[in-house]
Amino acid sequence: MEALIFLRPAVTIIGLPLILITVALYYLNYRSRLKARSRYGQGKLIDRFSRPISIKQERLLALAWVSVMALFVMAAAGPSLPDAPVRADSGALQIVVVSDVSNSMRAEDYRSQMPFKDGLPPNLVTEAYGSRLDMVKSVIINQIMPAVAGNKMGIATYKGQGFQQADLTSDFIALQWIMNHWFSVGDAPGEGSNVAAGLSTALTIFDKEKTSGQERVIVLFSDGGFTDDRQAIADVVDKIRQQGIRVVIVGVGSEQPQEVPFWADGKPNFAVDKDGKVITVAINELALHELVSAVNGQYVHITGGLLDANWAVQLAGSQTVQKTADIFYIPLALALLILTMIRVRGLAISRRTFATFAR
Repeated sequence: MEALIFLRPAVTIIGLPLILITVALYYLNYRSRLKARSRYGQGKLIDRFSRPISIKQERLLALAWVSVMALFVMAAAGPSLPDAPVRADSGALQIVVVSDVSNSMRAEDYRSQMPFKDGLPPNLVTEAYGSRLDMVKSVIINQIMPAVAGNKMGIATYKGQGFQQADLTSDFIALQWIMNHWFSVGDAPGEGSNVAAGLSTALTIFDKEKTSGQERVIVLFSDGGFTDDRQAIADVVDKIRQQGIRVVIVGVGSEQPQEVPFWADGKPNFAVDKDGKVITVAINELALHELVSAVNGQYVHITGGLLDANWAVQLAGSQTVQKTADIFYIPLALALLILTMIRVRGLAISRRTFATFAR
């Protein structure tokens, strides 16, 4: 309940006076009933035909009335809790997601973190599953998109060259369709893993729609296996910095070398070099950190499962919003429940008293 807030906090100020008034009124009522009993007749005789006053039960009843009043005050103050994760403010961002789709992205570093598929545990799935690119898709669809809903996003992939998968759009349903059908290893021309080509493609997508007042962000997914020369990277980095584009680099893959499977007929065939030795790939975080420093960007690494990152803050900075869910009905329902219990108790006492007189 640390995130509990009140939409009308000023209402809570009157809570203490109302509780004190409730206690005072209940005490006056209690004293009035005691005086009425003493005037009516002898206490022992009255207790034979009516329920004796119990100090313990009177205290409990007073506490019940105080609780009812406190809950009414709380409900009136408008208690609320955060609803869903923090989100980037609508219309604040233009985002281009850039992903490596070279063969190294086939490595299944994340198979053990994937959910069951068709009722089978990940280790028994006889097809490509849990690859680096699968995790990239999961992070984009399940984390980034919900965090930046209402903003525009584009998609670019790269191998030897860059490829524009989608221009900037706020239609995330269409983007998900593209990612499910056209976002796979090899969906870019050329050979290798030229990150400069991917970043240049992102700039081309931004150039198609220049809207003032919106921050532009590139989210680059890569395992750091760059094959382009340093000058090409330096040139595109200069353009990014000149245009004031922020860059978030997401490292994909394990530090432990992984084989690269090519699945066919339910069996993996592993990539080999010219000498027939199985090729293994591991994340090159040194290259990624060098790029982060060059673009003055941010870096996060997917180590297992979905990335634990607050994407709204990561991408939008201070331009975030968080909706709240009103929960006034909870204290209101509790207050009505206590009132019902008080009423039922009163009816039960009246019924027993009537039965006593009837005998």
